[in-house]
Amino acid sequence: MSIDANGNIYILDGTSSRVTKWTPGSTSGILVAGGGPFIDYYDGHIDSMGEPGGMFMDPQSSFIWIADTDNHRIVKWVNSTTALTVCGSYGTNPDQFIQPMGLFIDTAAGNTFYVVDGGNHRIQRWLSGATSGTTVAGMTSYYGDRLDQLWDPTAVLVDNNQNMYIVDSSNSRILKWKVGASSGVIIAGNLQIGGQTSSQLWYPNSISFSQNGTLYVADTQNNRTQRFTITCPTNISTTTVSSVTTMMPISTTNCSMTIWAKNATTIAGSPIGIAGLTSTLLSYPADVRVGANDAIYVIDYDTYYRLQIFNPGSLSGITIINASAGTNLNQFYTSK
Repeated sequence: MSIDANGNIYILDGTSSRVTKWTPGSTSGILVAGGGPFIDYYDGHIDSMGEPGGMFMDPQSSFIWIADTDNHRIVKWVNSTTALTVCGSYGTNPDQFIQPMGLFIDTAAGNTFYVVDGGNHRIQRWLSGATSGTTVAGMTSYYGDRLDQLWDPTAVLVDNNQNMYIVDSSNSRILKWKVGASSGVIIAGNLQIGGQTSSQLWYPNSISFSQNGTLYVADTQNNRTQRFTITCPTNISTTTVSSVTTMMPISTTNCSMTIWAKNATTIAGSPIGIAGLTSTLLSYPADVRVGANDAIYVIDYDTYYRLQIFNPGSLSGITIINASAGTNLNQFYTSK
């Protein structure tokens, strides 16, 4: 999910292999990427996406970069009918992926991009113009719970100091990992198996940051969204990206020793993992974003296929997209 400066919401519908744009107050989306065959300008052939798992929308150009998961590649959509393959094929080599699940584009560094290579349990960094990537986190094809390993990572964000924030899903933790470092540090979750206490996560899927550095986690298997407050001086510098798009976390220029609270507060859903349809419950939340005025947007789709907004201080969500399972433009399946 991405939110632009005008409040338009872009939803990646993985099962339908498409991205839809939902304008404020609308009851149906507009197709902006995928949804059927397209001409791949990489080779000129008719092509299609295969259940993509992650996307990044450039807030300046509105280009949409997609982790085309089942096709093991990255695809760039210039508009709703024009796309090109950027890189990737199936495998373990530096220029290959196995089921990439997410990506982050550093637009300030010439579109250097970071790919969550889920099946290879690693993060690959591709410099602009490069023909292959470099592993900057994890070990190719080896998963584990050591701090130099990943296990089924699903998402990554990068700050202005080249700190990566990695959702290490099957390890039920969030890692902060400096580019060039040999290991990461845990900033949310712990070294034990996933659980439901305030210090634990259980197969998280997505993260987002507020402008002051507060960390929000879609704690998927626990059917809740968790908030980890930051302990840092108040003069944290923020990114140049709009607070609405939230495509980048904080810059830690003035706070090199940033830490987050060990125990989280549940700000959406049940603290003990109960799933449900009511405005105070979630069912398998897949994505979270911080919007204007620190409103929290949460997609849950296991049963209810909806997008809710939780205003600061409220544990009751307002449903702003109430869809159902399907391929019509007023519906979605698995979404991020």
